Amino acid sequence: GLTGLISMPNGMMAAFRGKDLYFCQPWLPPAWPEAYVLTCDYDIVALGAIGTSLIIMTTGKPYLAQGTDPSSMQMVRLASNLPCVNARGVVDLGMAIAYPSHEGLVLAAADGSAQVVTAQLFNREAWQQFDPGTICAAQLSGRYIASYNSVNPDGTPLVGTFIINTDGSGAFLSRSDVKAVAFHYDISEGALYYLTSSGEVLHFDAPGGQP
Repeated sequence: GLTGLISMPNGMMAAFRGKDLYFCQPWLPPAWPEAYVLTCDYDIVALGAIGTSLIIMTTGKPYLAQGTDPSSMQMVRLASNLPCVNARGVVDLGMAIAYPSHEGLVLAAADGSAQVVTAQLFNREAWQQFDPGTICAAQLSGRYIASYNSVNPDGTPLVGTFIINTDGSGAFLSRSDVKAVAFHYDISEGALYYLTSSGEVLHFDAPGGQP
C-alpha cells in the first residue's frame, strides 16, 4: 500500500500510506521495518527530498524530517497552515520544494521555512482560477513551470502554462500557450519534455527550435 517512493542519501528510501511515513532499511529497499514509521496528524500527499531533509506535504500542515539514518529520523510539524492540494504540482527546485496550496505556490526549504511566493502576484481568488488541484508541473533551470486547464468565471476555457522564477535572475512570471497534460524533466540532458492532449511528446524550448 505504499506510494510516493523517493530516494534519499545513505541508501535510504521513503514512502507513505495514509498518515504514516515509512523508511526502508539502508541499502535494502525490500525491507521497511515498522520501527522506522513516523506518523503525521494529516494524510500525506507527497514527499520531497533536500539532502538529508525530507519535506512531507500533507492535507494540513507540512512537516520536516531530518537525519542520516532511518533509526534516528526526527520529524517536526511546520508552523504554516499550507496544505498541498496536488501531488502532480510538486517540484524539486534544488534548494527548495515547490508545491501548490490553496493560497498560492509554496516554497518549503530544509531550514523549516514554508512561504507563499506568489502572494504579491496572485490573491487567493486569482490563484484559484488556475484550479491548482489539477495542474501538472516541472522545473527547468530552477524555474517552476505549471500547465493548467481551467475555466474563467464567464465559462470560457482558461488553458495555458505559467513559469515562475524565484531566484531573481529574470522575469518573475512568464506565460506560454503550451497546453501540457504531463511534463518530464530529464536531468542528464537538462531538457524538459511535455505531453499534449493529442498524444505528442515535445521538447520545451528546444535549442534551435521556436522559443
